[in-house]
Amino acid sequence: MRARSHPEVASTREALAQLGRPLPGTRVAVQGFGNVGSVSATLLATAGARIVAVTDSRGGARNPRGLDPQALLAHKRAAGTLADRIELIDRFTRAPVPQDKHSLTFAIEYRDPSKTLTAAEADAAHQRIVSALKDRFGAALR
Repeated sequence: MRARSHPEVASTREALAQLGRPLPGTRVAVQGFGNVGSVSATLLATAGARIVAVTDSRGGARNPRGLDPQALLAHKRAAGTLADRIELIDRFTRAPVPQDKHSLTFAIEYRDPSKTLTAAEADAAHQRIVSALKDRFGAALR
């Protein structure tokens, strides 16, 4: 799918053109990170926009330095409804991390609105996220 053919991306491009601004480098927040919004976020990021926030009916994520829509989608699918909040709290790129890698630290809060989670339930949700990130991105825990 080309970014120009998606209505949300096309309308964003048109609005920016009216303002005399290019899409690459523009900071974008996506409200509704579901079936349509996640595709829009991915296409906008592919076209060079910096996705700085996304929300859905359960919450959201934000980072002024930018978010990776595909990583968020992998997290959302792996965590299901138990991951209540995820926040990138550190990005480390210096030694001892290899030059072609970077180390990311996330804070993740788990919650079930209908009951208190057991440690085993929270651990299982966390392991699903770690496994999905390993499978999708080759991520490794440090």
